[in-house]
Amino acid sequence: MAQLQPLTFLSEALIEAGFKSPGYQALYEAALEGWIPAEQGDNGRWFYDKANLRFIAESLALEPMAA
Repeated sequence: MAQLQPLTFLSEALIEAGFKSPGYQALYEAALEGWIPAEQGDNGRWFYDKANLRFIAESLALEPMAA
């Protein structure tokens, strides 16, 4: 089952997963362009599925944060 989260939470989720986040604006643009899996709700807000977090990071070629 999908675990949809608002796109505004994606930057923090990527950081918590150990990736450098490009910031909300870049993530929003990636969603608009279809570069990452995201869907727009009836209210106009964008959402991502938490199960796609690693795929999203790979799609954007995000670097892991240094330990």
